[in-house]
Amino acid sequence: MSRGFTLIELLIVIAIIGILSAAVLLTINPGQLLAQARDSRRVDDLANLNSAVKLYLADFATTTWSAAYNCTSGTTAPGTSTVGGCAQNQTKTTAGAGWVPINFGLMTINSPISALPIDPSNGVSSCGGGEPPNVCLYAYHSSSTIGLYKLYAKMESSRYQNNQSVGDGGLYNAWYEVGSNLSTL
Repeated sequence: MSRGFTLIELLIVIAIIGILSAAVLLTINPGQLLAQARDSRRVDDLANLNSAVKLYLADFATTTWSAAYNCTSGTTAPGTSTVGGCAQNQTKTTAGAGWVPINFGLMTINSPISALPIDPSNGVSSCGGGEPPNVCLYAYHSSSTIGLYKLYAKMESSRYQNNQSVGDGGLYNAWYEVGSNLSTL
């Protein structure tokens, strides 16, 4: 006599597998994992760019330096609420015409970076909370005082959307900030 599974037993096993699969997907939350991966890239991009700006400043201590807001996407820089506060510029050139207006090609050594980074989300309106704008972007702000600058990245994941999690010491929640002057620019 051959004994198999009944239809009820098979349906119960399928239901249990479905419940466990749903629980795993809710726990893992792949959307947040992807947002955290993009935020990690933002931190790395700004760390590399910050190092390049420091090398530039070491090479040109008395260079021409102008106050500027520049963004890779969006309409405003951190802390501003006017459309004119930040010029849109997605140019990745390191010759002074990109979104960071520094000509790295003038350095006595070769340029420490080959291209300026662009936000991994390409300005999609998915970043939330905090100051305007509500899009992911990189921004640069400098003072007219030589060497005072700040680089910003709008953080996307809930894990990095406050300064306590990011630990940058900057002024703005939901923004990762690096540079020479995080408290006043």
